[in-house]
Amino acid sequence: MAPTQKKNTAEKKTKKTLLQRKIGLMKQKYAVRPIKKAKKKGPYPKITLRKSLTPGTVVILVSGKQQYRGRRMVFVKLMDSGHLLLAGPKGLNRMPLMPVLQTFVIATSTKIPLTAEVKTQGDKINFSMFKKPKERKSKESGIFTDSAAKTSTEPKVDPEVEKALDDALMASVNNFSKNPLEMEVFQAYMRNKFTLKNGQFPHNMKF
Repeated sequence: MAPTQKKNTAEKKTKKTLLQRKIGLMKQKYAVRPIKKAKKKGPYPKITLRKSLTPGTVVILVSGKQQYRGRRMVFVKLMDSGHLLLAGPKGLNRMPLMPVLQTFVIATSTKIPLTAEVKTQGDKINFSMFKKPKERKSKESGIFTDSAAKTSTEPKVDPEVEKALDDALMASVNNFSKNPLEMEVFQAYMRNKFTLKNGQFPHNMKF
């Protein structure tokens, strides 16, 4: 190739790249919808707990599924995501482990003294265990695809850790009081739902 032809091709390339840059800048400047930049995912923001919420406090759920609203649970710990780790315990009121934001619970004055075992087992649980895994869509489609082969999208918490935490929490519940009558009242209190009747207002109540 002659040197003049090489020079011409190089000039064309530089002109093309300059034109592409100008077009890109014009698109950014006069775009109808502004181009959104991808936000970097940082750590969870620091959450401050209410003074009434301490580990072992009995709380009342005010949101969520219909079957869980008004149920009483025990606050175990604050997770890094800002959610409260709540437990039934399962052996007392059949309530599973769940992460709940503190705005959706009412803290009561009832408190259970938690043992060191509850804290050690609670530290093994984090918010990522409660996240639903994304279902992967298979490339194969049609009437011959196996529908039963789909993976379940339910969150997975280690059942052994959950059982160990529940057992440790039940031991704490059993040590709530030495008085058998008081224990019977407390167990009934934990099993029953919180409900409101006509003329009753939550802001006038002492929990």
